[in-house]
Amino acid sequence: MLIIILLPVSLWGQAGKVTGKGKVSDASGPLPGATVYQEGNISNGTMTGPDGKYVITVGPDATLVVSCLGYADIREKVSGRSQINFMMKESYETLSAAEVVSVGYGSVARRDREHRKSRKRRHP
Repeated sequence: MLIIILLPVSLWGQAGKVTGKGKVSDASGPLPGATVYQEGNISNGTMTGPDGKYVITVGPDATLVVSCLGYADIREKVSGRSQINFMMKESYETLSAAEVVSVGYGSVARRDREHRKSRKRRHP
């Protein structure tokens, strides 16, 4: 009896939602680790698996954004579709903006590291 009562509530909560799935690729093949999220609601997102596949639940009129370091972001309106595949294109602009050097316990942007090097005093 409890199942019958809760079933309409769970269906009502999913009304108007589309579970979209697809694959994110580049010229070389599947792209693992790409981020797929709903535009305007970054907390509703997921990452592609090792095979480049993703699954996300959004409203039928939502817009999906796909991003990955080294690639240009893609925005695509869902328009009620449940299958959307993305082909990413390389973008050197995103790489130069995110240039980071790893430092043992953390990370520091290269410009900060170079600044610190130039301030070191040399003792004879």
